[in-house]
Amino acid sequence: MIQTGIHHVRMMSDSCAGQQKNATSASICLHVVKNNQTVDHAFFEPGYIEMEYGWVQIMRTARTNPRPYEVTILLYDDFQDFNSTKEYLRPCNSSSVKVRAKFCDTVWLKFRKEEPDTVFIKTDYTADTFQETTYVRKMGHPRLQSVHPYSGRFNVSATKKNLMKLCKYLLIPRYYHSFYANLPSSSDVCDVLLVPDASEDSESDE
Repeated sequence: MIQTGIHHVRMMSDSCAGQQKNATSASICLHVVKNNQTVDHAFFEPGYIEMEYGWVQIMRTARTNPRPYEVTILLYDDFQDFNSTKEYLRPCNSSSVKVRAKFCDTVWLKFRKEEPDTVFIKTDYTADTFQETTYVRKMGHPRLQSVHPYSGRFNVSATKKNLMKLCKYLLIPRYYHSFYANLPSSSDVCDVLLVPDASEDSESDE
């Protein structure tokens, strides 16, 4: 997103507080907006949707005029870890701040280049205007930096190769067969159910 020639960045994501609705995500957007005029980050209703792999094809076909959307597939080395930046910002405690909304209550965040310390928020999709809250960069904090967290693709458990049977019987669309066929697997990997970083009802914002 940090590219020249792009003036307005629009993002949609689910409402997971541990992944999107937090100070780390806001820090990244304030960093990105330095090179863009506006960044919008809107959230789906909690529990309404999951961003599964099948959404790639859905987004490609969601528009035909003037042309279909272009979908960029990200690989493991495209991801960056900004988690250390959650201490990059702190809420301004000045009495002049208009509102102190919690990230977990927001449905839409807007960032503007001309107001680099202000986060514009909506807590209601039907609201006509954005509320404003101010964040300041901590004194002496190093500039925003990221690291590449992954050195290679993760292996899945060998039992997940059974997914190829679903491909064989076309229970998984043919379009995705190469994706499953190329999944690296290992007998040393056990299936685990990941626990989210924070629930959607979490009150932790900073």
